[in-house]
Amino acid sequence: MFVLKVDKHLTLQTLKPQDANQFHRLAVKNLPRLFWWHDIHLTEAFIKGLLSRVADKSWRYHTIWLGGVYFNRQLVGSVSLNTINWQQRVATLGYWLDIDFTGQGIIHRCADKLVQYCFSQLKLRTIEIHCHAGNTASIAVAKRLGFEIKQKLRQAGVVDGKVVDIYVFRKRAID
Repeated sequence: MFVLKVDKHLTLQTLKPQDANQFHRLAVKNLPRLFWWHDIHLTEAFIKGLLSRVADKSWRYHTIWLGGVYFNRQLVGSVSLNTINWQQRVATLGYWLDIDFTGQGIIHRCADKLVQYCFSQLKLRTIEIHCHAGNTASIAVAKRLGFEIKQKLRQAGVVDGKVVDIYVFRKRAID
C-alpha cells in the first residue's frame, strides 16, 4: 500500500476496500459540496467495488489512483489522480475535504506533496485540474499550487441540473 507522509499530522495513502464504509459516510456528509458526484448513485457497495478495482495495483498499472487524506490518522478527504495516461505522462488531479477540516491548508499541502511525487518519482510531465467555473475553493487551491488556467470548456459540465463551464488548469514538470 502506498503511503506518502505530508507532515507530522498528514498522510496520503491508497484507499482500500475496507475503507469503503468510512469513505462513504464522509462523502455522503459532504455530498452538497462534491459537484462531480451528484450524478453517481453513491452507495457503499459502489465505493467498495471501485476501491477493489484499483487498490492492489502497482503504480505502473494504474489509470486511476484513489488517495485518502488522513489527519492524525482520521480519514478527512481525498486527493486522487482521477486519470493517469502513462503514454503521454499526464494525470488529472482531484481533491475534496470534509467541511469540518477546511480552511487549514490541508488540501494544499497534500496536493502539493502528491504533485511533487508525481513529477519526481513517477516522471509525469503534466498534471491537470478540471473544475467548474463556480467552484471558487478548488480554483483557489489550483492557483496556490501554481497551476495556470489553460482552457475554458464552455458548457462542458452539469452541476445541479445546470450547464456550467469547466476550467482546465495545468502544471508542467520543470525541465
